Amino acid sequence: MAGGDDGTIRLWDCKTTTLMKSYGNNDAVKCLATCTSKDHLVVSGHRSPDVYFWDLRVQEHTNVLRNCQIGEVNRMCLSDDGVKVSLIH
Repeated sequence: MAGGDDGTIRLWDCKTTTLMKSYGNNDAVKCLATCTSKDHLVVSGHRSPDVYFWDLRVQEHTNVLRNCQIGEVNRMCLSDDGVKVSLIH
């Protein structure tokens, strides 16, 4: 999985190096976090203070944490159960 300045999150097959899916919005992706117990859950941090929760099964974001009041989100950590996210500026 990789994120880019164009706001796209790309899911790659590492064996074949084939692009499997793309997700995204218009905000540059600064970091990604995955959940160990829920492999369909991905959280993305962006240049804006917004954090997006993605469900890869439905191929869209399911929730947005707006204005996290820390500026751009550069690093994050997602709990094993996918319930808590720690944000680092």
